[in-house]
Parts: sequence; structure tokens; C-alpha cells
Amino acid sequence: MHRDAIPRESTVSEPYAGDITPKQAWEILQSSKDAVLIDVRTEAEWAWVGQVNLSSLEKEHLLVEWNRFPGGMRNETFVEDVAKLVPNQQQNSLCSVGPVCVPNMPPSP
Repeated sequence: MHRDAIPRESTVSEPYAGDITPKQAWEILQSSKDAVLIDVRTEAEWAWVGQVNLSSLEKEHLLVEWNRFPGGMRNETFVEDVAKLVPNQQQNSLCSVGPVCVPNMPPSP
């Protein structure tokens, strides 16, 4: 768990590291060369809402859908997809609607 993460009581059945603010996520990405941002929104959200610009940090965010678009079906290979991209790095995930993502988010490595 990141030292600034806000633990919360919830119905999450798996271990959950906690919430961090966008500012805290930026600071983590800025201060740790190994930290990555994984955008877990859908392809549609990436296209319609936009994507994160990390160019000032000389980093790129990673795109791995948590739910597939269209249809909203769970990405059954999510854990494997993330592990291929960031096998041993600190991971911060971006989700547009926390309650949609968090209850079924896999535990942090």
C-alpha cells in the first residue's frame, strides 16, 4: 500500500491497496522511475474522454481494459495483460468510476 493511500472499509473481497488522489498519483509517477499508470477504462472512454498525457514525465501510460467494449464483459485476461506489461513495477490504475472497478480489482503485486 502506498504510504498516502486512503484505506477504506468496503465490500471488496480481495486485498485493495487504497485510493490515492490524482495529485498523489502524479507525485508517485514523478518521483519513481519504475511507477506506471495503467488506464483500465474502456476503449470507448479512451477515445471519447481522452487519454493521460505523461510526456512531461517522459513516460507513457498503459492501456488495459478492465471491462471490454462493447458489451461490458470482464476482461478475463486482465491480470495476465498487466503482468506482461509491468511484471515488477509499482502500478497505479485509472478508472473513471471507482465503484465499477474496485470491487473486482485484483490484488496489487
